Amino acid sequence: MSLELAKKYFSFWASKDIDSLSHLIANTCVLDDWENYFESKSEILDFYQNVFLENNIQLKILNMSENNSIVYTHLYLVINNLEIEVVDILTFKNNKITNIKAFKK
Repeated sequence: MSLELAKKYFSFWASKDIDSLSHLIANTCVLDDWENYFESKSEILDFYQNVFLENNIQLKILNMSENNSIVYTHLYLVINNLEIEVVDILTFKNNKITNIKAFKK
């Protein structure tokens, strides 16, 4: 179940669909990446909105695996011609993302 929700999350993220992302992210979700730390759904969505407005983004999922309620995803991103490999770890509870941890290669 979490794997399918993660696929939706990345699809919505790649298409810059804030409204659909909002339905997947828990109100108390934490996002922690190599440059940012946010502790609420509203902060995360505001951050995403700014990223989406300011950047041309392409996303390709290289690999995904699920262990209980955690999904590990190896991603290839192109943001304004900058190529980045990332591993995202999404934690789910009650079909909502409660934690997003991202590591840049």
